Amino acid sequence: FVIDGGLLVFQSTIKIDNMAHLGGFLSGILFGLPLVPRIGAPRATFIRRRAIAVAAGAFILLLFAWGIHSFYLGAVR
Repeated sequence: FVIDGGLLVFQSTIKIDNMAHLGGFLSGILFGLPLVPRIGAPRATFIRRRAIAVAAGAFILLLFAWGIHSFYLGAVR
């Protein structure tokens, strides 16, 4: 919001998509929420939630990498 407001005052060719910022914020909350320990929760529960969150994040990153790789292979052929 601050950068976008500054671009209204100072004309620039930089265009920033606010929906990308919103998506990053929401996905950060989605992936960060399991990593927050609850007060009074057993340590084993937190360790399990953390392992699931890390595995899910790694899977999604691999999925994105595979999608980008497939896209570029299709563009070259």
